[in-house]
Amino acid sequence: MIHPTIRTRIILWFGLMVTGILCIFSLFAYYNFRATLLADTDDLLKLKAIGVINYIDAYWNSQKRKGLERGEDPLRFAKFNSINFVKISETWVDAIPADPELADISISIFSQTGQLFASSRNFAGTQPLSKAAVAAALQGKTVLTDVVDRTAGGPKKRMHVLTVPVVEDDVMVCILQLGRPLTFVHRALGKLRVKLLLFLPASLLLAVVTGWLLADVTLRPLNSFIKTVRHISADRLSARVEAPATKDEMRLLADTFNDMLGKLEQAFAMQKQIVQDVSHELRTPLTILKGEIEVALKKVRSRDEYQSTLTSSLEEIDRINRMVENLLFLARFDSRQFVFELKEILLTPFLEVIINDVRVLADQKDIELKSELRADVFVRADRGNLKRAMINVLDNAIKYTPAQGTVVVSLTKQNDRAIIRVSDTGGGIEAARLPFVFDRFYRADTARASAGFGLGLSIAKAIVEAHRGSIEVTSVIGHGSVFTVSLPLSLR
Repeated sequence: MIHPTIRTRIILWFGLMVTGILCIFSLFAYYNFRATLLADTDDLLKLKAIGVINYIDAYWNSQKRKGLERGEDPLRFAKFNSINFVKISETWVDAIPADPELADISISIFSQTGQLFASSRNFAGTQPLSKAAVAAALQGKTVLTDVVDRTAGGPKKRMHVLTVPVVEDDVMVCILQLGRPLTFVHRALGKLRVKLLLFLPASLLLAVVTGWLLADVTLRPLNSFIKTVRHISADRLSARVEAPATKDEMRLLADTFNDMLGKLEQAFAMQKQIVQDVSHELRTPLTILKGEIEVALKKVRSRDEYQSTLTSSLEEIDRINRMVENLLFLARFDSRQFVFELKEILLTPFLEVIINDVRVLADQKDIELKSELRADVFVRADRGNLKRAMINVLDNAIKYTPAQGTVVVSLTKQNDRAIIRVSDTGGGIEAARLPFVFDRFYRADTARASAGFGLGLSIAKAIVEAHRGSIEVTSVIGHGSVFTVSLPLSLR
């Protein structure tokens, strides 16, 4: 099965649309031109009908005046059912004035009953006046019709015929009929058809050429896009598509693709960093395990020595297990597989329980843990996960606060949000390191390898943001750090 390219589809669709538009325009032009010609013929016949009536009337009055001057009876010059009117009409029609516009117009005069009694030489004498035309004339109506001229010995031709009743003193004197052959209309329409038939193929060819040029201009950035994409691989994610200067869909596509590449590059870099960090974090406990087991196997040990080795090994295994659990937790968050059980939580007693739980850690380091819970607010959250996030933040503050330091937990309300601040009197974090505090496996104090895996704050950030909240950190070297958690209040 042949699959046409985008360029081919653009050319075909453009050609078809242009052809369709030109065909519609040609049909409209053709029939509009035809209607105009027929309308002009109608107007000419009506104008000439008025002139003929005036000519006959003037000729009649002239003959009447001459007859009266000769002493003839005035009744002989009555138009209605007058043999003289018939004769005069025949004489006038036979001697029609030399009017070039009347050259192809045939004229005939009928009686009130439809009987022909005068006609021009170019009138088809075989054309009787129809009963419908007589009936319309008796009602004073003017009728326009098309008839076929079947003059003996001549070719058939269509005639545009105007039938007009001639009325004088509310009495119909006669019926005037003017006809004009439609030969000139057919000739003009034939010429127009020929021109249109020549114009349409030429226009179609022009449309195809124009469509090809349009497709070339439109798809030129896409060709560059394709060339760049072909050279992109997992090792070359830094490559970017050159965005065109225009602000169109191609620019939007290029910008979107470049953004996607940036995110992929960041994700690959993060994945690579995580693999390196996990390898580094696992190497220490595994090395310890291996060393202790090797030492234990070199010779027979006492029961207490074996118990000490197993206890130490179990601690390292627990450490590895905690890291794996934290990584799985973050992976579930990343894949959107985590479902919260949201409930109304009154924050003050909730935080008091957490503070009491971690107080033992503060006491072990001789750190004063204070609470300043000044607000009484509700949030809608998953109790277990929010507790985990807050414990991680507090544990981080206690971990990096020296002995006899202070950690303060405060709760306030700001507009429609609950603000939880955890401040410590630790050594602080350098400004250059602040943007990376919530990254996985990142530790501001790299010298303190025993402080943890650097996953606690990452987990806290993931949980807080999943609750439509935010977590930020500010720090001053030598004066400690402040972690601020903002959560939307519950709409009770």
